[in-house]
Amino acid sequence: MAKANTVTGHSFSIEMPSRNSINNLSINGGSTIEGDLGDNISFEIIEGIMLQISGENGVFRLDLQEGESDTLLRTLKKGEGAPP
Repeated sequence: MAKANTVTGHSFSIEMPSRNSINNLSINGGSTIEGDLGDNISFEIIEGIMLQISGENGVFRLDLQEGESDTLLRTLKKGEGAPP
């Protein structure tokens, strides 16, 4: 994936080792990808430029622009302890 300073938008990747975890893949006029990352989900911000969400069935990665990781962390901290 591209470095944050070369990204004009937000590039992403989805890695699903098994087709069984992909529920829907459609590329007709628009694109839809639906699947199941599984249980035991973990969230990481890698080197301040990428959000990685990992589960038993796959990994979703999203490139972040400069400063977005700090904004994301502040937003998540505000939500801690809030009722569902």
